[in-house]
Amino acid sequence: QRGDRPRSRRYWIRGGGLESSVEMAISYVLLGSLADATDASSYTLTPSVYPTAGRLVLLAVFNAKGASAPANVPTVSGLSMVWDQVATQTMYTETGVLLRRLTVFRSCDAAPDASGNITIDFAGVTQVGCAASLVELTGTSAVTADNGAATIVQSVAPAAVDSAVTSISVTLAAFADATNNAAYQVNAHNMNEVTAEEAGWTELHDLIVSAPAGAMETAFLVGEDTSPSASWTTARRANMIALEIAAAVAAATERGWFVSRGGWF
Repeated sequence: QRGDRPRSRRYWIRGGGLESSVEMAISYVLLGSLADATDASSYTLTPSVYPTAGRLVLLAVFNAKGASAPANVPTVSGLSMVWDQVATQTMYTETGVLLRRLTVFRSCDAAPDASGNITIDFAGVTQVGCAASLVELTGTSAVTADNGAATIVQSVAPAAVDSAVTSISVTLAAFADATNNAAYQVNAHNMNEVTAEEAGWTELHDLIVSAPAGAMETAFLVGEDTSPSASWTTARRANMIALEIAAAVAAATERGWFVSRGGWF
């Protein structure tokens, strides 16, 4: 007779595992710039630093045309990279003609050239000056499959305003990630003088074209700014393009496995 004592029984409990994610910090590398007052139908930018494979590269272009508005939209080639337009917008001259233009291009290539030039082309139409800012961003969500398209969360390129100002600001929507995403801007105005970036921003390039008088600035900020701005001394026509850029998300996995054994006796 067994009585009421149970037979020995063993059991195991096994568990654990925790997964989380962390945002990568966005930063920048200055690759090169151009400020050329020569009359030409194409301009050449030779980088001082060449792009890194798989990183987002932004090229901002400011061009001036002598007559026959509107100012031409450029195309870009070079370094075995595909250059896609993010945004473009015209800008007034001081005589109220749309003969100036700002344009931003993006690229994210798996194997960019480590030598050579970038060509900014106007399809045979002569321009009277051109400025360009070339910047690489690290820590973004950019992938080569879509040439960095999805990492541009939003872009704003407002219509030109025919009035002289000493500052400019545009309006972005609330950021998808107000802490980790980055803001980028390019602005221009019709005077060969320096531009002051908004407090808290980092100026990337401050470029001056002597004739016709013009200035272009690019600037960068980590975190949300829904009203990016810039300022200068002399009241002139101006415009700005602004972007929100998504930060990369890196998985951070922690595992703490445990095993417990027990039973009845």
